[in-house]
Amino acid sequence: MQQTQLRQYQQRLRTLLGFDFSAIQWEIPDRIVNQADLYQDHEFTQIPSMILAHSGVDVARLQKDQVLLSRYPTINLKGSLSQAVNGRNPNNNEDDGFYNSIMIEASSNFYQGGAVRSQARAASYAEEAARAQVNTVYLDVLDQVRLIRE
Repeated sequence: MQQTQLRQYQQRLRTLLGFDFSAIQWEIPDRIVNQADLYQDHEFTQIPSMILAHSGVDVARLQKDQVLLSRYPTINLKGSLSQAVNGRNPNNNEDDGFYNSIMIEASSNFYQGGAVRSQARAASYAEEAARAQVNTVYLDVLDQVRLIRE
């Protein structure tokens, strides 16, 4: 397997360089190897695939929170302001008069036949799947780091 990957990387490098490099003896100075930080611990918070996987967990967790919060009633505050222009306002019978109103509205879904519970369960499963994806990406990154160090 490692030989196959080595050949694939060699072919990719040959394509990028535009010539066959197998006959060239490369001498890489120790200074460059030390500056490459190949053996330094990697910061997984800066790897794009890890960032994407962690954002998937955050999205799943927030969707779960949204489902759980949908059980509570919603309270809305609504307001309106109207003015009659060149005429009488029909709400208060004044010439060019203003009319305003403020309303408080409460709404709730008292019973949905278990839909909220099933949505919460599905959101929990989605969160667990996202966490498993983080673990998978973490292991993939570790494998790639191990291959680079070899």
